[in-house]
Amino acid sequence: MPNVGGPRLPSRRLLVAVSKATLLYAAPIWSCVTTKKTYLDSARAVSRTMALRLIRAFRTISDDAERALSGILPIDLGIKGKYLASEGHTQLEIREWIRGVWQTRWEESHRGRWTYKLIPELTEWADCKHKTVDYHMTQFLTDHGCFRWYLFRFRHVDTAQCLYCTDADCTAPGSSRRGRNSWRWVTSQPERPGCRYDGGQNRLGRDSRDHRHHDEL
Repeated sequence: MPNVGGPRLPSRRLLVAVSKATLLYAAPIWSCVTTKKTYLDSARAVSRTMALRLIRAFRTISDDAERALSGILPIDLGIKGKYLASEGHTQLEIREWIRGVWQTRWEESHRGRWTYKLIPELTEWADCKHKTVDYHMTQFLTDHGCFRWYLFRFRHVDTAQCLYCTDADCTAPGSSRRGRNSWRWVTSQPERPGCRYDGGQNRLGRDSRDHRHHDEL
């Protein structure tokens, strides 16, 4: 499935649900073989592909950020959950255990830290009923963005020059630059300056910036 176009989010969720059910079929029986890294890595690769297609992300996204955005459990926790269910544990107990372990991993990870700043609590994100993740929202939440400098890095374009300003290192989302030459995009990362304009005096705070981009993307 392509990142832009293709099935909409509900259809992607349905396809992922079917694929996940197939992947975890009879997991309590074969869960013991996942102690071997080779077998577990094979299952992880399938799970990662599902998550990437669901959230329309670049392949360069970290595993931790990809799982957080997609809401797809780390495959080892999914397998363990199936096994615990076969041993008589309640779904509530299993859910609480899985979420606790997953949250701990998310907090201790060194990857996907931009995404962690925006989504520190996985439970709140997972339980959000109105969240919609598309291609542009994913790029914002992962700090990748559909930027010329990023595409140039992987030789997808001929130049890193921004299409909307004169900064070759511009890191502001394209949709936020169109028709907005009077304001200044400020990121929370000093080493990654954003798009700066000659007449821009307005500095958006974190809260207002988040709302603006949720509306625009």
